[in-house]
Amino acid sequence: MISLKISNLTVYYELNPVLIDINVEFESGKIYGIIGPNGAGKSTLLKSILGLVSYEEGDIVFFENKKFNEVREKVAYIPQKEIVDWDYPITVFEMVLLGRFVHTGIIKRISKIDKEITINALKKLNIYELKDRQISELSGGQQQRALIARAICQDAQIYLLDEPFSGVDILTERKLFEIFYNLKGENKTIIIVDHDLARVQKYDELVLLNRTIIAKGKVKDVLNSQTLLELYSEKLVI
Repeated sequence: MISLKISNLTVYYELNPVLIDINVEFESGKIYGIIGPNGAGKSTLLKSILGLVSYEEGDIVFFENKKFNEVREKVAYIPQKEIVDWDYPITVFEMVLLGRFVHTGIIKRISKIDKEITINALKKLNIYELKDRQISELSGGQQQRALIARAICQDAQIYLLDEPFSGVDILTERKLFEIFYNLKGENKTIIIVDHDLARVQKYDELVLLNRTIIAKGKVKDVLNSQTLLELYSEKLVI
């Protein structure tokens, strides 16, 4: 099933093209890696999907014909941890519990089930023992685990992750992939912005992006000397 389809998407920042004529589909039950150099538009693509940046041309639809506002609770976003205010006075439990607010709203009382879901997410990410700690006290790897746990609490169908492996050790990376594989087994769509070619074999499919899509498909089909040359070239055909 196609969970997300992007057609003819073009995005400008001021007068500079950031994304050019993006056409790509994402299926349920797969893990996708979006690979490209710095400034390639990878984060902008995620923000366009979420409606956080406007686009001049194109269309983005979910589950065949729905717009983002119709499926908001089914799309979870994990931003780069560097843009999160980790000094905000909130505990790890409270931060992860925020993942339930897309279902409950900020006014409705948190239920016992919401708290149980939060506890289970903390345990899945092996940070339950940190639940009463202030988020300012977390290490980089623990911060990333907390962000993933919050997203899992949302119980979404599509997960958009922006550089989730930044600043984590190899054990945390393995744990995160274990979580992603489990989500894949639940027929979720996982889309991960990454910059490290050493991880490409762990993805079902790759999207090679440098403002426009260079290639998309299985690793063995799209990753070669020619596509890598195009991917990291500064001269793009516009």
